[in-house]
Amino acid sequence: MTERNKRIISIWCVMVLAVTACFCQMPIVHAKGNKIIKSSNLDTNSYMIFKVNNPDNKVKWTVSKKGYINIVEIQGEKNNYIVVKSGNKEGTCVLKAKVANKTYSWKIKVKKDKKNSKATLVKVKKTDVGLNVTIKISNRTKERKEYGLVFSVERLENGCWKKLKMQEDYDIESIAKSIPIKGSVKETYKLGNCYNSKDLKKGTYRISLDVNFDKKSYSKVLFSVK
Repeated sequence: MTERNKRIISIWCVMVLAVTACFCQMPIVHAKGNKIIKSSNLDTNSYMIFKVNNPDNKVKWTVSKKGYINIVEIQGEKNNYIVVKSGNKEGTCVLKAKVANKTYSWKIKVKKDKKNSKATLVKVKKTDVGLNVTIKISNRTKERKEYGLVFSVERLENGCWKKLKMQEDYDIESIAKSIPIKGSVKETYKLGNCYNSKDLKKGTYRISLDVNFDKKSYSKVLFSVK
């Protein structure tokens, strides 16, 4: 095999993996009539992305019992992507997506995960130089946990997470901090120091922390820029 063919195959593999990674991050629905065909469990203060595949018309989303989950953002030319976030209240509700005469439904059970350690959003504050995001990092185990200051930020664009590029001259300290057993710490990430303000436009974002939790998704925290 020539070097040119090897490069073409390598590029093609990277493209396939990138597309697969993007779309594997959301549940995809295929429904008939008004039947609830998919159930999802969601921890308190967590988020989930839902999608309707290739709708013919614009999608209309509704939530029963809004105290359990709330719609954060709707994206896509035909509103076929949605981000929902749970609150502190435990219970079951139904998310529905209506497309013309068809209705797609998810049954969502919100229940607090008391076992696994997790990072949650405290607040988002705009400053003169950018954005500060404060995160609470909780250790729910009987062992000491550590976390680093390294992080990354992604913006949600049409159902896919697009990683923001840090400024080239920005360096993050490579140090480890402790999280007390059955305790928590708060850390503020000053995004204005490492990202261009134009990249932090209105939308839905998530910040990925350098912490080794049993559930990888629990090290990622959703936040909104308004």
